[in-house]
This record gives sequence, C-alpha cells and structure tokens, in this order.
Amino acid sequence: KNRLQQRVVEEDLANVTFIDPLPKEYVPMLLQKANVGIHGFQDLPVFKWGVSPNKVFDYMAAGLPVLLLCRYTHHNPVEISGGGMVLPPGEAETLAQIITDLAACPERCAEMSKKALAYVEQEHSMKVLGQRFAAVLS
Repeated sequence: KNRLQQRVVEEDLANVTFIDPLPKEYVPMLLQKANVGIHGFQDLPVFKWGVSPNKVFDYMAAGLPVLLLCRYTHHNPVEISGGGMVLPPGEAETLAQIITDLAACPERCAEMSKKALAYVEQEHSMKVLGQRFAAVLS
C-alpha cells in the first residue's frame, strides 16, 4: 500500500483514493459511490473448485456490476448471474479497455447491476440461506 500511495504522489494522480479499513457496516454506504466492483484473484489452481469471496457478494448486493479477475469460472457467482464479467488475471490492458467500454455504455452496466442484485437476493439473502440451513438441520 505504501508503494502505491507513493506512486500516486509521484504521478500526481487525482483520481486514486486510499481508504483505511472500515467496519463492515460502512461498506454498503461506501459502495453506493462506486460504479463497478473489481476483485482479483491470484492465478492459483485452488480456485478451479469455485470462488466465493465476501467482497464479490458485497458488490453484487450493492447492485454493482462486478469485474472478476479469475482464470477459473466453476461455481462463479459473477458468471452464473450475468452480473458482471470474468477476466483473466494479470491482463491490465484488457481490464482498462473493459472499464472504458463500460463507462461508455451505462445501459450495459445497468443490466449487469440488475442481474447481480437479483441473483444475490434470490440465491444468497439471509432469508434464503437461513431456509437452506434449516432444511439441512431438519
């Protein structure tokens, strides 16, 4: 983080902000100010069995389209929902182009946002998860 903060100063980047860790209850408020959620994974074989990071669900629950940098797509909520795009990790130029394309097409972002939110509400809300858990216990 320190190296990145130094780079922001050296390159006089006005569009980069670093935020200290926040309590979980502040995350939805912060995400309301975002246009897209981006989450990256290291290119590790363990992810071929599926991905389920909390941040991705936070982004989807906030109604954000998600750009997920992950080589594997098995059991991937972004791909399953259509609520974003899955990109190979380490391809910065591809990521930059997709961000540029999405900025130019708010309708596409809105469609992915709807799909992301609908998927989380239908498949991963506390009510749905509670019902599934109760069914397992009975």
